[in-house]
Amino acid sequence: MAQRNLIYLTLSNEDVIRNSIHWPILQRLEADFEMIFIFCWGKRYTKRDNKYQFVSGNILTWLPALLRIKNVDLIYANDYFIGGYLGTLLKRWKRAPLFTRIGSPWVYDKKNLVAFLKTSILKRTKKKVLNQSNSVIYNSHSIVEKEISHNYRVIYNGIDSTLFKPMESAPSQDPARLRLLYVGNINLEKGVRYLLEAAMHLPEKVSLTVVGEGPLLKEYGQQYPAITFRGRVSRNKIPEIINEHDVFILPTFVESFPNVLLEAMACGKAVIATKVYGIPEMIENNHNGILIPQKDSSAIVEALLDLINNPSKRKELGQKARETVQQRFEGEKQLQILYLKIINTLKHQ
Repeated sequence: MAQRNLIYLTLSNEDVIRNSIHWPILQRLEADFEMIFIFCWGKRYTKRDNKYQFVSGNILTWLPALLRIKNVDLIYANDYFIGGYLGTLLKRWKRAPLFTRIGSPWVYDKKNLVAFLKTSILKRTKKKVLNQSNSVIYNSHSIVEKEISHNYRVIYNGIDSTLFKPMESAPSQDPARLRLLYVGNINLEKGVRYLLEAAMHLPEKVSLTVVGEGPLLKEYGQQYPAITFRGRVSRNKIPEIINEHDVFILPTFVESFPNVLLEAMACGKAVIATKVYGIPEMIENNHNGILIPQKDSSAIVEALLDLINNPSKRKELGQKARETVQQRFEGEKQLQILYLKIINTLKHQ
């Protein structure tokens, strides 16, 4: 295959790119492109890393670098917000096909001005991006835009079940204690507050560990001193941490298809998660996990007490959870499906 150049547009920062689904996608595309120009959000800088050229900043600060790129064979956007809108402009400017993958519901709380403005912008950008993309991929059926006629395909996320798997962990200092785990950002949208409130109403022999960082980490750490907050940990430590716990909980209320939930399921853990967006597409209630309503601490308590009182149910849910990942969400298989769709878009430019 001839050497090609790819422009990759994302509103995430480099750290998120390297520690999320972005990275395996980019690695899979390495052999097909001479250069991959990654335009990402955050502090302004440029950096070369083998085939990758990172251009960090914002849309205005990206422009000088975009002007210097002469030959473009594919534009890859990750949203139908301002990143995707830029993709439509680049498609015309650079005369290259536009591949758009949507992995978020792009929903904002309209109670504040910034969220209201973002929602207003989305109304103007969404239709243009979906109509002008050569290919549109969603990571769950729940976030498919049904009010705008366009061609699309749903390709679920996947994870590596040989990396995320049940493994022996260090013996607990208190074998009778049930160990609960949350991994993710510490912000409003993740619903962590409802989990912390629920933890205050659980038996003494139950502990909760919160892994991650975010704007509310310090506040929650001070407000809930009995909870173990581990902050950010290295990505390669996550399988080990999951295996050190008994139950994984994700109380999010704005998320399409969370990989961290698949990771916990692949480790054979009983999982409790909110019934929002694409989560019911991976979890069948009381078969391979437990689904609860969002923003409901009492529902979290009820689900946890059920698992505390039924060790055999915890074990069975964990076994079914791992089977689900291996059968439907194996990373290599899902990545190959996505890769072939990208290459097909490239070939039909």
